[in-house]
Amino acid sequence: MKHLYLFYFLLTFSVGTVSLGIAATLYVKTRTAFLRHYLYFYAPFSFLVMLNVVLFYIRFNIPSISHALFDVLDYLESAVAKYLVMFTTPVFIHYVFHVPRATLKNRIIGGLAIALFIGRHVFDIAVHDEFIGSIGKAISDTSMVGVMIYSFATGWRYRTNFQEAASPKQIRLFLIIFGCYLPLLFNDMFLSGFSYIRFYPILYCLLSVLFSYDFLHKPQPPAIETAPQPQMSSTLPDDAFFARYNISAREKEIVALLAQGYSNQQIGDTLFISRNTVKTHIRNIYQKLEVNSREELKTRLNNSGECRQSSAQP
Repeated sequence: MKHLYLFYFLLTFSVGTVSLGIAATLYVKTRTAFLRHYLYFYAPFSFLVMLNVVLFYIRFNIPSISHALFDVLDYLESAVAKYLVMFTTPVFIHYVFHVPRATLKNRIIGGLAIALFIGRHVFDIAVHDEFIGSIGKAISDTSMVGVMIYSFATGWRYRTNFQEAASPKQIRLFLIIFGCYLPLLFNDMFLSGFSYIRFYPILYCLLSVLFSYDFLHKPQPPAIETAPQPQMSSTLPDDAFFARYNISAREKEIVALLAQGYSNQQIGDTLFISRNTVKTHIRNIYQKLEVNSREELKTRLNNSGECRQSSAQP
């Protein structure tokens, strides 16, 4: 039975690794935001499953291995990888489904994961009572379950508001697979001490097949750096103009992209910042230049009397 479990872990991990490789290869070619967020979500998940495979193999095939090495791997699996997955899963959901106030919610989830991570170490170092330690573990596991339920509920609530890069069928299957796993999550969190079997590798494997199939069968857009963009204005004032209005270097980059017709999403993808950050910068630019729209901004740039050809590229 132990060898069957090991085969199960290795099989699911192998399938997931192939999916991760496919996504990474496509991302290098396309640099799309969807693939980038998928990798943010799937890399920690792969790390968690890999550690589970290694620990299971060591536990039953190399019992004489150094306890220190085993403890390090166990720490990485039960603390580091676990809390990374706790954070990246809802972040991925927030992105895929265009969840309102995603940045704030990401910070709250990140704060929770960090607090639990620190609390774990406080319990390990300062508290030596076994009963209190079990309470700390129960709080951590319950929080993990709560975050996963929240992630599914959020995805379900905003299921019609998904990214254009995803297909309706893909989103529907994603939610079905995720929802079916939730009852099994209780086993992984609360009953793992009574059984070697874990069910999250099944979720890992099924999602990898789902996304990989879609990545390979759906034409991927070219990288933003080479994608054709709407044309508006290719002129920008000189540095003296920006200095006079106290326009920062980052805001100048955004003005250059606005002048070429980039959308907020395209600006965020190009500069690797969130859409909310882009909106904040644009609002500040409008206030400094005393304009209220992109058309007014274009007119202001063209009429500045200090225009030069912009060298900014997509």
